[in-house]
Amino acid sequence: MLVLAISETRFKILAKSLDDSIGDAFDKTAKLLQIPWLPGLGPGPSLESYAAPHATNPQVQARVEALLEEMKPFKPSAKGQRAFSFAGLKTQVLKETQKRHPNLQLKGKLGPPEPLKRAVATRFQQAAVKQVEDKVRIVLDYLEKDPEGKKLLPDGEPRVRAVVASGGVASNQYLRSQLKRSLEERTPADPIPLVFPPVSPSISPNQCKHNHLTHIRSIDNAAMIAWAGILKLRRQGGVGDSFGGLLRPKWSMEALEELAKDEEAIPPPEVTIVKI
Repeated sequence: MLVLAISETRFKILAKSLDDSIGDAFDKTAKLLQIPWLPGLGPGPSLESYAAPHATNPQVQARVEALLEEMKPFKPSAKGQRAFSFAGLKTQVLKETQKRHPNLQLKGKLGPPEPLKRAVATRFQQAAVKQVEDKVRIVLDYLEKDPEGKKLLPDGEPRVRAVVASGGVASNQYLRSQLKRSLEERTPADPIPLVFPPVSPSISPNQCKHNHLTHIRSIDNAAMIAWAGILKLRRQGGVGDSFGGLLRPKWSMEALEELAKDEEAIPPPEVTIVKI
């Protein structure tokens, strides 16, 4: 999803997925290829590891490169649209894998050979990240060049101040480097800043073997919810809400602006600490 953040409570959704999210696509592709999970990490980061050059086995890496020479890049989905689509990409992964490994057992233990897993993972990651690059460019052009898009920017702002990437896939190092390159190529003289969740200050990136330490802050829902609560508490002068809010199965962030107008400061309930 690509969202224009105008303030703490004003958001405009500019592009969303027509089917699966990019995180789901990474996870399901890793499952289809039967990529083993790295210790302490999930399927997405493990697929990223498989898409990187093999550092310790030159024979495997040579076979991967030979397969990539034979294997055409996967075709983009929703081309030219302000929308994402990853269902077709997953289908291409399945067809390419079964073509080269007809005995693929989706629910069995017999997975593709390691070089094939790595080659398909590479082509998948390239296509998925390329789609993100393209959609970001399309949305930025819409905001800067289209009359309707320009109206969405705050008065006096000729373009967005920064592109912020968040969520689990934002920890993907290939995505980070490619998106940074794309923004620099788009406006070489003055590229739009690209912002990612920070690495833990206590550990440098070089100390993390797989360089996925940023994954912790990128996917920590509790931290994101807590920060949203801090911002809301600050807007309300330190006064909290009641606990009687209605449950909503679906709640668009675009509705937050109207909700903020009706925010009522309610004193927090008294808390009594009983020592036992």
